[in-house]
Amino acid sequence: LGDDPTFVNNFASWIDSHDVEYADYFDFNSGGDSVLTDFPNSLAAFQADFGTSSSSTTSTSTTSTSTTSTSTTTTTSTSTTTTTTTTTTTVPPKATAVAPAAPTNLSGSASGQTVSLTWTNPSGAQTDIVYRDGSEIASMAAAGSYTDSGVAPGTHSYQVAASDSAGTSPESAAVSVTVAAAAPGQVTGLRAVVRGSTVTLSWTNPANTQGDDIYENGNEIAWPGWPNPVVTSYQVTGLANGKYSFAVAAYDGAGLGPDSTTVTVFVGGLSWMGIINLSV
Repeated sequence: LGDDPTFVNNFASWIDSHDVEYADYFDFNSGGDSVLTDFPNSLAAFQADFGTSSSSTTSTSTTSTSTTSTSTTTTTSTSTTTTTTTTTTTVPPKATAVAPAAPTNLSGSASGQTVSLTWTNPSGAQTDIVYRDGSEIASMAAAGSYTDSGVAPGTHSYQVAASDSAGTSPESAAVSVTVAAAAPGQVTGLRAVVRGSTVTLSWTNPANTQGDDIYENGNEIAWPGWPNPVVTSYQVTGLANGKYSFAVAAYDGAGLGPDSTTVTVFVGGLSWMGIINLSV
């Protein structure tokens, strides 16, 4: 109504002449500066007392209550959850094949030029390998023993290894075996040829011969080859007529070998025949 000039003019004139009655239309709080909740009633009284201009248009606001129907569409989404169950089977790793352990308890002994070895094989051993002085000398089915023949004199180092399908073991601890120097074997092929008063002997020496002893009728008469080079023949001279037997034995640093087979010859009346290797 404050925008209506008629109302404003009438209200202003009324205020000028009715100051005391102003409170009949408005109530103020103790501060005198606020319109209280009964203002709508006072507004109606103002309208009754002071009216509005004839050109004033009263606008009636019709409140139309519109009921809006809201359709709520509920969409149900079906979520299909696929659960995949993975079964993990733990397979133990395949055992890695391992070569056997080294043989143990290796021992050796010598008899002449033969060395006998024994040892304890590890579990699963299939093959034994024998080493002498660092070189392989034998490979055989696992047995736990070995005989090494014809070994040269001296001290030798032996080791043994075992093997299977996975490989070869380390070599065993070494064992040392001393082979004593052996006297030579027997001289062979002794022959005698008579020419006048001279008998010529010839023969074949065994291995490791360093010299020979010559025997006439059982007595040593010469030892050719010491300190001279080894020989395989010898002449016996100045023999009187008669029957003689000869033998030869080889020797080395270890000793004297056995005598050869004896040969017998005749010097004198039958010497022209050159009898050879007549045995007594």
